[in-house]
Amino acid sequence: MEDALEAFRQTMRQAVQDAEVAVSAKQAEFLQVVQRIQQGRQTLANEESALEEERAELERHQEQLRIQQEEVSRLREEVNGRGLFGCCSRPPPPQADRQLDFPPDVTLNDPSVDQIIGSEGQQ
Repeated sequence: MEDALEAFRQTMRQAVQDAEVAVSAKQAEFLQVVQRIQQGRQTLANEESALEEERAELERHQEQLRIQQEEVSRLREEVNGRGLFGCCSRPPPPQADRQLDFPPDVTLNDPSVDQIIGSEGQQ
């Protein structure tokens, strides 16, 4: 009976050792999974940070584009107001819009008209 009891103890010790080995293996496997998860979280955090930087840069570029489009629209309105070749021509000089004022007693055949026109045209 003692031999049977000793055999049982030996079997139990072996079973406990096998269980400890299995638990240690599972623990090592679990630790590897935890490390992979931590690395994945770190990678995700890095990618989120990079994505936020790219979003901010995209928003800056969109704002610059909006400003440039407003400038183009403003310039287009200015150019369209001058006609087809308005961008290549100067606006007329301000003298062309002025009226010449003749005294009431002066006629077109009067020599003083040339003096009035000459002095107004030179201003």
